[in-house]
Amino acid sequence: MFQFLVRMVKYIGGRILEYAPYATLIGILFFILYTGISSVAKRKSLTQSIYEEKIVIKSLFVVCLSAVLMDTLLFRPYFENPLSNVLGNWWLVSFKNGWLNNDSILNIVLFMPVTFLFTAGWNEQLERRIGLHLRSAFAFSGVFSFVLSLLIETSQLIFHRGTFQLTDLVYNTLGGCLGGMIYWCARRERDNRSHKHDISHREYGM
Repeated sequence: MFQFLVRMVKYIGGRILEYAPYATLIGILFFILYTGISSVAKRKSLTQSIYEEKIVIKSLFVVCLSAVLMDTLLFRPYFENPLSNVLGNWWLVSFKNGWLNNDSILNIVLFMPVTFLFTAGWNEQLERRIGLHLRSAFAFSGVFSFVLSLLIETSQLIFHRGTFQLTDLVYNTLGGCLGGMIYWCARRERDNRSHKHDISHREYGM
């Protein structure tokens, strides 16, 4: 089991670090442009814009999204037949044969921070539109990650970059749902702690 985890971490870490410098540069450019435009348009100081607009979180989302697009589409080699393996391989791991499906696991891992950071960065807008309850958060995370994955897979099909696989759609959507659920649980825990703190503060004040 330990060997499986080591191999998986090495593979996923290597794939992510391969595009990290380029994705980070795009995130920095986004941060500078967003901060400048926001501070000018809303007549706020740079510090106010960064804090109130959650620009750091949104910039991290851009970094993660850029890394995903680079790995799944932009830097992929040319494939003559992108429909050569539509069904893909559904198994994640085989302990009996010592086999690990790193690509499918990577599909899950890559989409978790994308959905988490998008929900965290634009949570106020999402709460006004759909309300971030457990059911709505799960539904939004699933739809968001599925649509994003479908756009990537369709682009792979059109531009012959990689192969169109149903497993990618399923595992990307699964990763997105997990990311959304992690955000919802973290947000709920923070709200509960804040509520308990307010109650204890009022009782102490009395």
